[in-house]
Amino acid sequence: MVSNKDFSVKHPFSSSIEELQFVFSQIEKRLDESGKIYDATTNKTVVLLSISIGLMTTLTAYFFINNELKGVFSPKLFTVFVMSFKSFFILFYLSKNILPTNYHPLGSKASLLLNKEFYIDMKNNETLKSMIYSEIVNYDSRANDNFQINEKRLKRIKNAIISLIILPLLGLVIYLLSSLFCFFI
Repeated sequence: MVSNKDFSVKHPFSSSIEELQFVFSQIEKRLDESGKIYDATTNKTVVLLSISIGLMTTLTAYFFINNELKGVFSPKLFTVFVMSFKSFFILFYLSKNILPTNYHPLGSKASLLLNKEFYIDMKNNETLKSMIYSEIVNYDSRANDNFQINEKRLKRIKNAIISLIILPLLGLVIYLLSSLFCFFI
């Protein structure tokens, strides 16, 4: 069992190599998990984008096929127009999940690990501890950044799903209100 009485994140030299390696393995798992969440949110986004594109295309086609521009207000066409616009908004909103982001992968560049600062006045054991500690700090920062990016992406997916669920109800309300508007004119 690893004792944590000597472990201090501020002083990696007071920790054993085994303790540092354990902490590194845990943060590596966390960073790997953030990548898996990113992949899953990308897949969900692609599905929602496909639904939005199909919906927007269908509604837009219906609008143009049935629009005769006679100067008469049509509750159906108005409803279809608003729903097309809302579908476009959902599509635009979700596209942020597909655009490139500053996402951090696993691993570090060798040039960052093998530099002179690690070797100046250090014994072999201290050099290895410094390298492991440096990677722990580095991976932790990357994982935190990735989870923040994932949180924003998941929020967009949630909002898009809610919008797609509400869309038929919105269409019904718009149609009823626009029909009432025509009735009183």
